Amino acid sequence: MQTSWSKDNSGRRFWSCPRYRKNVCNFFSWRDREDVDIRSKFIILRLANRIKELEIDYESHIKRSNRWVMKEKKKTKCCNN
Repeated sequence: MQTSWSKDNSGRRFWSCPRYRKNVCNFFSWRDREDVDIRSKFIILRLANRIKELEIDYESHIKRSNRWVMKEKKKTKCCNN
């Protein structure tokens, strides 16, 4: 079972083929027949957007950290010779 994060169907649960995301199979079926209430849809979209922002911030932080580590390693090699 998966959860839709699209703007029109955010928060709705559905069943799908395991290869659904790989564009191999397009089978899916909604678990519920009712739409998610407006407040829940608003909150879910905000949370999904915040998760994306945090993932981007995290990736940026990791890249900066890796650059810093590489600089420190170069300094250490230089000074130990």
